[in-house]
Amino acid sequence: MKRIVLIILTLAVGLQAKELDWQEQLREELQSNVGNAKKEFIKAVNITPEGWDRAEKEAKPAYDAKLKGYNQAICDSGQSLSPELVERAKDLAQRVGVDAVEILPSPDLPVKSAGETLYVKEDDFRFPKNPDYLNWVLVRNLMAIKFGYPYQQSFASHIWSQYPQYIPFVPDMDEKAAAEKYMEDNNLSRCDIHKVTGPDGTPYLRLRPGPPDVLNTWMKQQQKQLDTEATLFNLCFARAALNVLEKHCDEPCEGKRSPIQPSPCERYAYLRQVYDRMAAEQA
Repeated sequence: MKRIVLIILTLAVGLQAKELDWQEQLREELQSNVGNAKKEFIKAVNITPEGWDRAEKEAKPAYDAKLKGYNQAICDSGQSLSPELVERAKDLAQRVGVDAVEILPSPDLPVKSAGETLYVKEDDFRFPKNPDYLNWVLVRNLMAIKFGYPYQQSFASHIWSQYPQYIPFVPDMDEKAAAEKYMEDNNLSRCDIHKVTGPDGTPYLRLRPGPPDVLNTWMKQQQKQLDTEATLFNLCFARAALNVLEKHCDEPCEGKRSPIQPSPCERYAYLRQVYDRMAAEQA
């Protein structure tokens, strides 16, 4: 009899673990989407993966030094955060798995992250009033720090903006055709065109990326992953986030968000699916 009970319990535990596998599968899918979008971006800027990794590593000290100076200026300004908020952020950071995070006042946005620093502006009118929604936003930004996304985004934007193509300029050259080919080859929605002169006096047509579709796609995949990770973290936090997104669903977004941010309706739609599945499991 004991053996039969033990077998039943083992099966029950096995079924429960199998039911929870969807979260792991979802995380793997999102990570894969981010990785594939990154590969497409690296391909678009014509850099080998090895060259990208090397350049990214070499640029990190300068990024850290700049961020250190930025943080020191904030500390010297005399701004401070409430002890309760700092304690809340530290507790969430530990639960997320980010132990070395620095928590400082933000000079602009209500909550943002850079490097290994979390910035918060408590007196901002956009600062989350609902404690659970605040927790969701904090977790989302801490996840970004955990994945190293703030530096990746900064480095990618720098590489893209500094990546021009030079075409020898000849009389009667069809600049529009050259620009269209450049955009097609690099999957761009727009490019900037300038006539420049090389060191030897040779005239060139310099083409630089405008709003890059491949970069925006990569960043959007990161945003979706962070949204989902914050939602999977806690059901109550997720419910508060969904309530906020739903309220903003019908608001016009023009000029209010960058190209890398999905609309509130897009975010609500895919996070609602995640939330409903979580809620069903805990019912």
